[in-house]
Amino acid sequence: MKIKLKFAVLIAALASTAIAQAAVVKYELTIAEKTISPAGQRVTALMINESIPGPVLRFKVGDIARIRVHNKLPKEKTLLHWHGLLVPNKEDGVPMLNTPAIPPGGFHDYEFELKHAGTYWYHSHVGLQEQRGVYGGIVVEPAEADPNEPAFEREHVVLLSDWTNEHPDEVMRTLRRGDEWYAIRKGNQQSLWGAHRAGMLGDYLWNQWANMPPMDISDVAYDAFWANGTPRTQLAGAAGERVKLRLINAGAATYFYVHSATGPLTVVAADGMPVQPFTQRRLLMGMGETYDVIVTVPEGGRYEVRATAQDGSGHASMFLGAGEHHLAKDIPKPKIYGMDWMLAGLDDPEPSSPESARPLAPYARLRARESTAMPADAPVRELELRLTGDMQRYVWSFNGKTVKEESTIRITRGEVLRLRFINDTMMHHPLHLHGHFFRL
Repeated sequence: MKIKLKFAVLIAALASTAIAQAAVVKYELTIAEKTISPAGQRVTALMINESIPGPVLRFKVGDIARIRVHNKLPKEKTLLHWHGLLVPNKEDGVPMLNTPAIPPGGFHDYEFELKHAGTYWYHSHVGLQEQRGVYGGIVVEPAEADPNEPAFEREHVVLLSDWTNEHPDEVMRTLRRGDEWYAIRKGNQQSLWGAHRAGMLGDYLWNQWANMPPMDISDVAYDAFWANGTPRTQLAGAAGERVKLRLINAGAATYFYVHSATGPLTVVAADGMPVQPFTQRRLLMGMGETYDVIVTVPEGGRYEVRATAQDGSGHASMFLGAGEHHLAKDIPKPKIYGMDWMLAGLDDPEPSSPESARPLAPYARLRARESTAMPADAPVRELELRLTGDMQRYVWSFNGKTVKEESTIRITRGEVLRLRFINDTMMHHPLHLHGHFFRL
């Protein structure tokens, strides 16, 4: 009994020593309103520490994060979610699920250990506050230098986003009306004459008869696209330097093609996880995704790295180097008739084949640097989830049921859960699992 007691005391002492040695990294974040003119019109935005995006939070693996979030909004509750980080459930930041929302005038203290390195981000999970400016980047460095890390001389965190001068609640009301106002603004509305000219009259008439709305890559007409809160930004980088860009798509509803006048991008990490490096001429990023890429700045000029909205309605520009401007080539705009943009995946080139002008995301090319194989003796359960919804009412569901109707998937510790996602809707819809990494 005495031996067990001494052993327990020793374990407790060691645990206390480990906690004492861990670095505690503190941040204080304040969410507040501010009137600005980011895209030609005065609007009320939401900012973190008076900035869009909010400050980049930097840690090392093993650090203890202590983050106090103040809510200075006059009427709204708020809360922050740490997108991609494995944190205790109560620190995850989803109101009415695991973390109480912060009332106006209140604050909340988050505390969690950083368990894995990579590029991540944080954003509000209350209503549509993220679209109004409540987001920022997170960088977690490894506790020790990784000898397999591809070399670079400089790095930048780049948050890509979309901006509308409309209040997001009004945007949602417009979408739920089911009209084509945003398509008209972008010049993407479909018509009988347009379908005839495109040779797609049969498809157009069939969709009209079936009461199927036209497919669109993005349903919203945005007033601006940003890289770190501005349509055009200069990043430090001298000729000959290898620059790592930690790219984060913080857009509300925009897929971005990232491409560069410097040449192909070298992809070295995806969603925080290191991958075997590969080159990609045009990198398609879904909302919420992060990629680490490396570019080498050529001699003799200022070279553009461009993030183009997938629907071709605009772009944000980043420049590296100094001197004469070298612009990235334009990406062909999508065809608005037919299903070519959805079926492109059927013709997606193999890694050794020439890249298409409008490639899909490079998921087939992602290879982890370390084995991600599941335990051979673990029980395996399969579950099929179909993304369903009503495009006319802008309501989304899984297997025909909304979250309120069926919200829990029960799993057993130690089992392997294989999820098959099938998108039965007429639009892109990225999916994100809180509190878990997954193998694709």
